[in-house]
Amino acid sequence: MKPASKGEIEQALRLLCNSMRAPEGGDFEALFRAYIVALDGCPAWAVANAVRRFVQGKVPDQSLVFCPYPPGLRQAVDREMAPVVRQVEAEVRQSKLKAEARAYRSTVQRTPEARQRVATAMEAYRESRRKLERKEQTSSKLDPELVAMVPDAPTTFERLRWLERGGDDGQA
Repeated sequence: MKPASKGEIEQALRLLCNSMRAPEGGDFEALFRAYIVALDGCPAWAVANAVRRFVQGKVPDQSLVFCPYPPGLRQAVDREMAPVVRQVEAEVRQSKLKAEARAYRSTVQRTPEARQRVATAMEAYRESRRKLERKEQTSSKLDPELVAMVPDAPTTFERLRWLERGGDDGQA
C-alpha cells in the first residue's frame, strides 16, 4: 500500500476543515504538521475514506461540529485500513504455508516400504471401522417378540406415587 503524499493529505484535510470547524485555540500550521505526522504511512484511499466518513457523520462518537484531532483521524483511517491489512496478512500467511508445504513435499522420500506400511495401517483402520459398524448394527436391533413379552411398568413418578400409597392400588 503506497503511502499518501503530503499533497493528498492536504487535499483531504481541506475538505475536512471546510466541512467542520477546526479545533480552536491553536496554531494552524502546527495542527497541519500534527495531521501529517498522524497520517504518516497511510494510503491516500484510506485517508479519503476516513475523511468522507467524518463529513458524512458516520464515525462513531464523533463531534458533528468540530474536526477530529489528529489521533482521532488516525484511528478512523486505521479502521478503514483494517480489513485490507487483515487480507494482506492472510495472503502473506497463506503464501508462507504454501512455501513450507512445497519445501516439505520436496524433501520427503516415500519408499515402497513406507507406502506399504501406510496402506496396511489404513486397511487395519478400515477393518476396525467395519467391525464396529457391524456390531452397532446388530446390537441396536430389538427383537419385537421379546419386547412384546416385557410387562408394562409404570413410569418412575407413577411408581413413586404407588410406593407412597403403600404399594397397593389405593383401594384399601
